[in-house]
Amino acid sequence: MKRLILFTMLVALCATAMGRNAKKTKLAVSQQELVASDLTNMLNMLGIRTLRFDVSPFADRGYSLSVYVDQIDSTGRKRLERFNFGSMRLLFEPFTEEARQDFRKRYGLRRKAMSAGQTEYLTLMILHQDSIARLGIGMDGETGPLLRLKGVKLPVRPCKTDSQPSHLYDLRPFKTEELHADTKGRYEIPLVYFASFWYDAKYGIYRSCGASRIDPEMSDEIVGMSPHKLVIGIILEAPEDQK
Repeated sequence: MKRLILFTMLVALCATAMGRNAKKTKLAVSQQELVASDLTNMLNMLGIRTLRFDVSPFADRGYSLSVYVDQIDSTGRKRLERFNFGSMRLLFEPFTEEARQDFRKRYGLRRKAMSAGQTEYLTLMILHQDSIARLGIGMDGETGPLLRLKGVKLPVRPCKTDSQPSHLYDLRPFKTEELHADTKGRYEIPLVYFASFWYDAKYGIYRSCGASRIDPEMSDEIVGMSPHKLVIGIILEAPEDQK
């Protein structure tokens, strides 16, 4: 009997404690600071896709950099654009000694530094809304932004011509783990695969399913399925004294 009374008292105490805790733990919704994934999702909703690449190993060796855009369709592959940005190092030679010293002081560079800065990161941005697509190019270094190029128009095509046109495209990065130079020490590296969906008549849907990262040899099945593809990449060339 005593045990039963003691057990009842313990249960009552636990219930009271739980009730007090429930009163203390008030249900609420609190505003939080945005995180990186929120910004990425917002850009995606606006039709802006961005990829960033570390190119500093080539900058350290004074390579020159170009960005190219290739188009691939049923007629073959064609180079649409090539933007040559020259050496990835911004050298001091073209500036007066006063300008050089001012730049060194402003960015905390060594007193005798010969380079005002170098491209260490390349950002490729594609804005795609319906039948309009544009490419933006950004370059950054230790001293901050070095270059911005925006508004380069990219050709896009409708996925299906016998009904309401739908300009559906998807963006994927290329695999960049293995890089191979040609006989002149020149690297041509594809970075971004921007390709149209294709219409699956069997299921009545548009599709763009396949590899999440594209092989540089374009051997993935998804490449053969898409009727219109754009490849955006870079060409890196060694300075004359390193060839």
